This record gives sequence, C-alpha cells and structure tokens, in this order.
Amino acid sequence: MANDPQYALIADAIKHGLKNVDKYYKKTSDSNVYFICLVLDPNYKLAYVEDRWDTQDIADGRAHLEALFDEYYKPPTRAPPKDPAC
Repeated sequence: MANDPQYALIADAIKHGLKNVDKYYKKTSDSNVYFICLVLDPNYKLAYVEDRWDTQDIADGRAHLEALFDEYYKPPTRAPPKDPAC
C-alpha cells in the first residue's frame, strides 16, 4: 500500500505506522497472555493457533498454559455430608 502511487503523499506515515504495528505485535511473544486468551476465547480456541502458528510456538504456549493452570487450579472441596437428623 505504501508503494502505491495513489498513497505517495502519505507513504512515509504508512511505513512508520506499519513499523509500530510490527513492534507491538512482536511484544505479544513476550507474554503468555495472548496465547491463553486465544485458547480460552470460545470464538478461537486452540484450532485457531493450530491453523496459524508454528508447531514449536503452540507447544510452548500449551506448556505455559498448563503450568499456569496447575499453579492456580484449586480442586473443588467436598461439602460435608448432610446430617440425616435435619
């Protein structure tokens, strides 16, 4: 788009904008939150990343998700049995 003569007047702004998009998109790799949000979002789930990401990134994301799950998951406690006299 930046090379299209129609946009010659704003080509520099387009190029700088694309650099900013690239800069911040790369920051998603620095955090596990992006992967986890995609997988937990019912609109995307794991199928989205399996279709678009490379195998190693998927494996890394899954490992981080499983580690966080194990760290924060608390199994439900069993309710005490009801007193039959009540």
